[in-house]
Amino acid sequence: MTQSRNVRWMPWAVGLLALVVGGWESWRPGPWHDEIATLTAAERSWGALFTMLHHVDAVHGLYYVIAKSWGILWGPSVDSLRVLSVLAVAATSVLLTRLAASLWTPVAGLVAGVGFVLLPRAQWSATEARSYALSALLVTIVVVCLVRTLERGGRWWAGYGLALWAAGALFVYSMLMLPVLVAVVVLQRPPARWMQRFWAVTTGALLGVAPIALLTMGQRSQVAWLQRVTSWKTALAGPAAVFFDHTRPVGLVVWGLLLLAGLVVLVWNTRRPLSEGTGLLRPAAVLTLVLGWSVVPLATLELVSTEYALFYPRYLTLSGPGVALLLGACAVGPAARWRAAVALGLVAAVAYGPWKDARRWDSKDVLPQVAATVSSDRKPGDDVLFPAPKRSDRTPRIAMYAYPEAFSGMTDLTLKDSFETSGQLWETNLPLASVASRLATARRIIRVGYGTVQGLSPEEQRLLRAAGLRLTRQDRMGGWSVMVFDRKPQ
Repeated sequence: MTQSRNVRWMPWAVGLLALVVGGWESWRPGPWHDEIATLTAAERSWGALFTMLHHVDAVHGLYYVIAKSWGILWGPSVDSLRVLSVLAVAATSVLLTRLAASLWTPVAGLVAGVGFVLLPRAQWSATEARSYALSALLVTIVVVCLVRTLERGGRWWAGYGLALWAAGALFVYSMLMLPVLVAVVVLQRPPARWMQRFWAVTTGALLGVAPIALLTMGQRSQVAWLQRVTSWKTALAGPAAVFFDHTRPVGLVVWGLLLLAGLVVLVWNTRRPLSEGTGLLRPAAVLTLVLGWSVVPLATLELVSTEYALFYPRYLTLSGPGVALLLGACAVGPAARWRAAVALGLVAAVAYGPWKDARRWDSKDVLPQVAATVSSDRKPGDDVLFPAPKRSDRTPRIAMYAYPEAFSGMTDLTLKDSFETSGQLWETNLPLASVASRLATARRIIRVGYGTVQGLSPEEQRLLRAAGLRLTRQDRMGGWSVMVFDRKPQ
């Protein structure tokens, strides 16, 4: 009875560990551009949010609705939105622990759950006010519900269909898991009636996702900055970038050897089943699920990206649970506890570096330093100048959105429409030439530049000089610049 009670509480213990490891210092990194996009979405009115989604960022539409609802309850801030991601990582670890225990043994479940907690990509997603941690959670729920329908059917069908729709609606790349799910079902060989229901529910979920996918395809120009996969070297580096970001070479070797060991166990299990295991899925179906979850979305996206640039490492966070299950397979078979202890000890040893890197104050951007510089440089009556970005998805005003107190009371010289009224991802700008009269009367201006507009353009130099303003101070930091312009003495 004591052993049964320990097994029952094990997933919750892993979830508590995930809350501590994922949540600790998750507030420390300054926010970056994408997180500010989430923040401004959460701060819009419902009408303004849906107007924006009609034009841009529909791929994140459901997440923005969740983020806004969360903000209504707990306040719209980057820190509170990161809490949502921490909770998602914890919930995923609980489900993985239970799933692996049901496929194999409680010891394997422990390794899979803790392995996900320590996976660098999962740790990064816990500090991110974006949809990636939630996408991993929803895909995990899809898999759990599918396995339960194979076992029991009944109400689990509704859970499977709803979770599949939600996963695709939250992040359309989640649909890359469909070939894996189909292959698992085919290898499991369920009754014909079950298969009919599977195809019906799956098709219904796909039809529900289709309008969002079509709207997203129409907005594909917003990711025009992505690059195609043009070499085998880039493709082979994909797994390290996707799952083990910021991991040192020795850590990559450790992870690689452990995952290879898990794969060997699963392949061996298809030839000569081990005595351990519940028999919930056939060994071939288990191998397909674990390996497919880890590899198929990544390989598919890289293959498509040889022609159409769609691949970016963080987009495959949804495959992280598959990697954790592959790690859990290390603890299947004889001497399971000894192998589990070795696997978790090695993973914990190499996970600290990426965990610490993800929690540096400047691991994402240097916005805290930008805001601090503006606060120290400004004087009463100063105006602020944000140059118009050259890319529609980038704006230097994120510094003001992230730290409004640093810009409080300053007049934004070139603001035309705020993000609330623009109907776009960001605000719209007035041409600098159209505010020449404002420049002529400004006593002092602080210019905040970012990325491609970090430096002064020839037009800016000409107009500022004509207005009698001269550059008296300049600070540059991590792709940002803060310039102070004072009026020339008469």
